[in-house]
Amino acid sequence: MNGKELIEWVAEYVANEGYDIASYNQEVDNDHNRFIEVKSYAGSIPHFYWSNNEFSVAKLRQETYWLYLVNRDEIQNPNYLPIMIQNPYENVLKNKKWAIQVEKYKKELTK
Repeated sequence: MNGKELIEWVAEYVANEGYDIASYNQEVDNDHNRFIEVKSYAGSIPHFYWSNNEFSVAKLRQETYWLYLVNRDEIQNPNYLPIMIQNPYENVLKNKKWAIQVEKYKKELTK
């Protein structure tokens, strides 16, 4: 059986898995070993919003977790490739080329 036949679009039926696609690094792989979160953006500067759950799953899965950044302005170009980042927990969060901006805070009454 060809591994491409078993690629799963997880986000189609589960919203809180922490990734969108369960895939394979190579066709001969038998078990899912590439977990892909897909984010899109517009403009010339790549950016994305990451949920706490996506962050936690990326931290847990490390090298098997990939972030694909798709530029909506470029996707129709025939030679376009998204930005593909393996282990974004390390390669985005700990990379000084990426600025982190907090958009929300959760406030909870303590007892």
